[in-house]
Amino acid sequence: MFFYGLFYVWGLPLPSTSKLVLLLVATAIVSTGMSVGQATSTQAEPTKSSTAAAKIDPCSPCPTESRDDELQFDWMCSRPLCSLFNRLKAECKPVPWANWSEHPLSIGFFAGMIHGGPLIEDWTGTTTGFDGGWRLGWDVSPSWGTEMRFAFGSLQLYDSFRADHALTVLDNASGLLPNDPQRGRFDHRNADLFQWDVDITYYPWGETRLRPYFLAGMGLTNIRFTDRLNEGYHSTCLSLPLGLGVKYLCNERLALRLDLLDDIAMSSNHLRTQHNLSLTAGAEIRFGGSRKVYWPWDLGRSFW
Repeated sequence: MFFYGLFYVWGLPLPSTSKLVLLLVATAIVSTGMSVGQATSTQAEPTKSSTAAAKIDPCSPCPTESRDDELQFDWMCSRPLCSLFNRLKAECKPVPWANWSEHPLSIGFFAGMIHGGPLIEDWTGTTTGFDGGWRLGWDVSPSWGTEMRFAFGSLQLYDSFRADHALTVLDNASGLLPNDPQRGRFDHRNADLFQWDVDITYYPWGETRLRPYFLAGMGLTNIRFTDRLNEGYHSTCLSLPLGLGVKYLCNERLALRLDLLDDIAMSSNHLRTQHNLSLTAGAEIRFGGSRKVYWPWDLGRSFW
């Protein structure tokens, strides 16, 4: 249409200058109209996009927020506690060689700390000391086992105000000066402890590489100490160990363990009932078990 209009204007009976002016004006009008049309279409497109955006649920997260959530989740999962928890969950799964029944016998050692309590009411008691020893074990089944424990401990003694006052009266009566070093001759004393017991262990997760357990048993506790006045005591009493722990099988023969025990020693003579709470770590070597020997003449023979 634009070109037909040009031919029409050029055919009019007008001077050449007038025809040229008309052609320039027509060209300018057409160019302006095209620019206005493009601007109108451009304004219409954002209107459509805004209408489409209005249809989006305002509660739905935007891609940027979703990415931030993923980054935050990844950061939380990389924290040491979560990593340790995931590792423990993985370790709880059975592995082909984590068969505790293959080597049901064990011998091991342990060491740690032990905390006592009052021995004689309002006179003396034990605080914290060293505890260590060794044990023999036998896993009867995947969920049950038995152990024999031999423990040796040394706990520091403390004295009550009444015991300190009794020694002060005796020192004053014997003529010791207030700053005499002999007045502190009984300040640092230890109680020697020996524990022997037979325990039953229960493994709630069965034969997993990480193997928690509960323990209960019965045995004897022997304690020997001297009080503030240098009077000796020696007593052997019935004990009931209760506790829990966890074992970790490093390979077919070596396992690590952590134990928390409360060895309850019943009252005997002048001594009160004692709660000897111990936290120990140790290792055990596993051995024993039967395995088949496939010989043509004796298919059923086995040995330890």
